[in-house]
Amino acid sequence: MIISINGAINKYDVPEDLYLKKIKEIGFDGFDYSLHLGWRKINPVFNENRNVWLNYFKDVKKKLNDNGLETLQTHATYPTNIDGEDFLSDKCLDHFKKEIEATKLLGSKYIVIHPINHANLHVKKEFDYEVNMDMYRKFDDTLKEFDVYACVENMWQTDNLRKRLCDTGCSSPQDMIKYVDGIGSDRFVACLDTGHMHDLSYSPAEAVRLLGNRLKVLHVNDNFGITDDHTPIGIGSIDWDDFALALKETNYDGAFSMELNANRALKYGIDAFFAFHEYAFKSAKALVEKIEK
Repeated sequence: MIISINGAINKYDVPEDLYLKKIKEIGFDGFDYSLHLGWRKINPVFNENRNVWLNYFKDVKKKLNDNGLETLQTHATYPTNIDGEDFLSDKCLDHFKKEIEATKLLGSKYIVIHPINHANLHVKKEFDYEVNMDMYRKFDDTLKEFDVYACVENMWQTDNLRKRLCDTGCSSPQDMIKYVDGIGSDRFVACLDTGHMHDLSYSPAEAVRLLGNRLKVLHVNDNFGITDDHTPIGIGSIDWDDFALALKETNYDGAFSMELNANRALKYGIDAFFAFHEYAFKSAKALVEKIEK
């Protein structure tokens, strides 16, 4: 099973060539490419003319491949309603069509596109479903054109009254199944974020079992069930042995993709930054070995 790490060219304040070289040396073979620059931050290259951004992503693919890294998934700009509209606007639709094509250019078959989140606990949950069925179906033709699959990710919302994370429209394994099956196209699959599940008191292992062959993409990260920390395996309270067993039981055949926040480590220097990645890889490798036994 390929072990992958999330990132983007120039995402961190680390020399690009050194970053990619070290990621490969540590042991990662896959790369999960962020098409965005952060919350509501579109990569400005998409504002250039078509040839500019086409060549940009062809160049990114070459850099990754030259360092022995394969793009296994991309992550679309978020939130998906970038402009704040309730539904997906035509302007946002045009942008995400570019991101789907960029995914193809990078050599990946999967793009993670967050559902739009309005619901807080059970308020507006059906409205969220309506909004997202409309949104995802608008991507279908473009996904088919470029032979790409869109991954629906489990999400959380903030309960400002209680100062904690809470369910939104697509949070539980059952929500994910309803969304993926409800769209009505084989171009839509599931992306399981283990930390999001755990924060809302759902078992990531049980989610794997329920999703079955809908599950094609992982965002593996740990936490203590309170905040969305995005730490490596073992720095939290997720039952990783059961998670590994669930992947084995369901014959999961995708990559083991880590989605981590390495900026905390970078604050303490570049050696700490790469030590963080080394620990992340070793913990993932130990779990993958259990799955592959």
